[in-house]
Amino acid sequence: MRAKVKISVISTGQEFLLLVAKMNLKGILVFSPQILPPDSELILELKLGVENPIMLKGFVHKVSEDDASKRGMVIAFLNPSEDTKKTIQDFIQRSQGEPEEKPLPKKEKVKETKKEKILKAKKQAQTKKSEDDEIIRPEKTVIVDNTLPALSLQSPDNSRELLVSTKDEENVHHAGKGLGGETRHVQIHETLTRRKKPTKPFQFSTVYKALGIVLVLVGVVVFFRHGVGWVEKTFDIQLVPDQVKTVTNPNQPLPTVTPQVPSTSSNAPASGSLDSVTVEDQGDFMKITLLGEGNYNDFTVEKLKDPYRLVFSFNSLDKLNATMPMNVNNNPVKTIEAKSENNKIIMTIFMLKKEFMEFDAKPFPNAMDIFFYRE
Repeated sequence: MRAKVKISVISTGQEFLLLVAKMNLKGILVFSPQILPPDSELILELKLGVENPIMLKGFVHKVSEDDASKRGMVIAFLNPSEDTKKTIQDFIQRSQGEPEEKPLPKKEKVKETKKEKILKAKKQAQTKKSEDDEIIRPEKTVIVDNTLPALSLQSPDNSRELLVSTKDEENVHHAGKGLGGETRHVQIHETLTRRKKPTKPFQFSTVYKALGIVLVLVGVVVFFRHGVGWVEKTFDIQLVPDQVKTVTNPNQPLPTVTPQVPSTSSNAPASGSLDSVTVEDQGDFMKITLLGEGNYNDFTVEKLKDPYRLVFSFNSLDKLNATMPMNVNNNPVKTIEAKSENNKIIMTIFMLKKEFMEFDAKPFPNAMDIFFYRE
């Protein structure tokens, strides 16, 4: 009794018709010069003798590629149904009970008549057609020539539970010892491992890439806002130039600097006054408010060291009515002093620490607000 199988590779659509060398309820062993990759998913059409083909799924469990003449595959069934197992078991039992074929005695040749020759030819043609109908012939099936002398798979074919069963076409093609030309059945369920699905390499999606770009930008902004000041303070170097020029030598004359807010009124009064100075702590920032009369737009500011201080020069103010000096002692301001000198008001804000916090001066009509921004 012959056992054949048609193999259809799901991923590529390739089809092969092969002879079964070994078989049991868990899988089959086939000879084939065409080796498929391990774990390839297959659709199997198993034909056992003259019965209708059995359709089931399987996968390549093990292969042998020693050389061109010793190639084969162990194909495991994937979740066969109970009916399928019963059909295979019945075939195995029938195959085990089949008596060994003996050569028929030679008959003496009898001279045939012309009519007998014609009838004999018709009978042979009908027999050949009947045998052809039994073979699975899909349109795209690749018929593989089985001429392997032996199969050297390190698979369960060496188990103690080997059972001799059906003969197949390997008995015709096989000239040596090896398998002995018979299909073997082996309990390969004890050796099959659970299939592992191929894992795909992890890939970053577009969302993760966008999130990474945002985090990099945030890191750059935080560094330039906080890291630059820390580097300048720690190593006593200047990475970013100040908006106003710093005078490091208090004995040198104060340089002329451009005011932060240029004067916008050409008809402003020539003189004015500083009447009051108030300090407000708003948590994230400190606000110093200057009130008086005159043009507060016409001013310059300088950063000086030893000690660290800001010097505001109001060119259009000449009267000082505010009470000075003023003790603040609240970060970043220590004290505020003011004086009238050369027909202008000079106000000095002494820093509590040896550093210049970010600040902004906003003049208004007859007033000015100075903001110190805390980190």
